[in-house]
Amino acid sequence: MAGATLEETGMAPHQPRSASDPRPGNQPFYISPGCHTCGTALVLSDRLDHPDAAESKIWHDEWECPVCRDGIYLDWPEGALLSLQRNGR
Repeated sequence: MAGATLEETGMAPHQPRSASDPRPGNQPFYISPGCHTCGTALVLSDRLDHPDAAESKIWHDEWECPVCRDGIYLDWPEGALLSLQRNGR
């Protein structure tokens, strides 16, 4: 199905394996794509702060609301931070 969306094909999107792995559709993969406060679409923190940064310098797990600028939203799988905390890292 040329030009079909992932939803139309029934295929799952590529699951990011690391913080440097780009997210499908340039949107957060594990978290809601909208700001919890105002609903504005989140943008990559590095793109917000350094719009001319090279792709190799972008962390694809750090997102921010360009309106609220109320902190960084980490696009991590559920339980990943808790697992790191339990292991003393």
